[in-house]
Amino acid sequence: MKRTISLANLNLFLVMLSLVLFIGLLSVFLYFGLEATQQSWYQEQLTALQTDVHDRLVKLVETDGTVTEQALPAVMEGLDPGMTYLVVADQNQKVVYSYRSQGRARGMMFGGGMQDNLNWVPVQNASGTTIAYYALHLPSFSEIEANALLLAAAKRVLVIALLIALVIAFVIAFLFFLPMKRRSEQLSEALNKMAEGERNISLNESRVTEFATIAKASNVLQHNLDKEEKLRRQWAADVAHDLRSPVAVLKGQLEAVADKVLPLDDKRIELLHNETEKLANLINSLALLTHLESPGYKVNTEMISVDKEIQTLLARFEAEASKRNITLQYDQKEAMVFADSQLFTRALDNLLSNAIRYAVAPSEIKISITTDTNQQAQTLVIENEGSIDPEFLPRIFDRLSRAESSRTTEGSGLGLAIVGAIATAHGWDVKVESDTKTRSIIHFT
Repeated sequence: MKRTISLANLNLFLVMLSLVLFIGLLSVFLYFGLEATQQSWYQEQLTALQTDVHDRLVKLVETDGTVTEQALPAVMEGLDPGMTYLVVADQNQKVVYSYRSQGRARGMMFGGGMQDNLNWVPVQNASGTTIAYYALHLPSFSEIEANALLLAAAKRVLVIALLIALVIAFVIAFLFFLPMKRRSEQLSEALNKMAEGERNISLNESRVTEFATIAKASNVLQHNLDKEEKLRRQWAADVAHDLRSPVAVLKGQLEAVADKVLPLDDKRIELLHNETEKLANLINSLALLTHLESPGYKVNTEMISVDKEIQTLLARFEAEASKRNITLQYDQKEAMVFADSQLFTRALDNLLSNAIRYAVAPSEIKISITTDTNQQAQTLVIENEGSIDPEFLPRIFDRLSRAESSRTTEGSGLGLAIVGAIATAHGWDVKVESDTKTRSIIHFT
């Protein structure tokens, strides 16, 4: 079994991970950004100082013709006092001026000639002739003691601030996700109870959209499961009842024949055959309904004539309707529809036989069709005299549903359920309306 992690803990971990990544990236940007800023500042200061020294030496040579020890102190007066040292040599590479941040010195402070360990910069006049050399050093921002102390203090403050921010973020995230953790545990516990069979679980809505959606869906699921379980129990009882009747008749008749109580004549054989037909029809209807309601079932449709199918059905049911003194009235109209021919015939067969069985006699059953401009069927209506109990209408397409509590009428109680399943498989809409008359309506579009 794979190890799991709660949603609240996962969210807390993600928040902390995001915060750590943010702090890491911020630290990297600050570090390299500060370094780049310092380097840029240093280059600007160094370039400005070198330009100043260069211009002063060029102006001195233009005035005096050469650089001398006597003239340089006055010429270099006012330079940036922050530089570490400045050394100037004449065109013969003889050191004539030197300056350290601790004070000025001349002549041999760096020796008589140019030192190799210094970074000498030649000074050229407008014609390109080298007129002097100089070497200087300007300390970087972090090499200045006060600045170094400032940077160290800033780093310490930054580290402390980041640690404090991390702790505060952890506490806030924990306090924020604690209710979510409790709510997720409640939902998980409720769903587990549903899985164990409980159907009276109460789930309150949450302010969190996702939790509210889960709670609402769970309540709907619980209601549907409860409804389906009740229907399943009722269905099982109804199936047992409908199977028990023909089986009991067959068993009783066969036992009576075997015991020589009843003769095995043509009338008895016909009775046994009728009961067998009832049993076979019930089993076939259950098999068809299960097949239609199986997941992924798709019908094979073709263009068929609705008018032709109705004409065939009228010829079949004319005699049965006549026995009950019922007239079949059909407003003949050419109409086409995409459908599975056998399933469409079965649906019309069930609707019409149902109308004949429950219609008030004597009366008339009307069949009508509406079409669009292309003769494509839009609706089909079968109307008969008589009404249905309004309380039964919402359940009329349920399996084994019958309006009579006594269940004395013939039929399996699956006819309209099969009609509903056929309509659903085709993407149609079927409904039954009832007032003083009852209308079965199929909407093809």
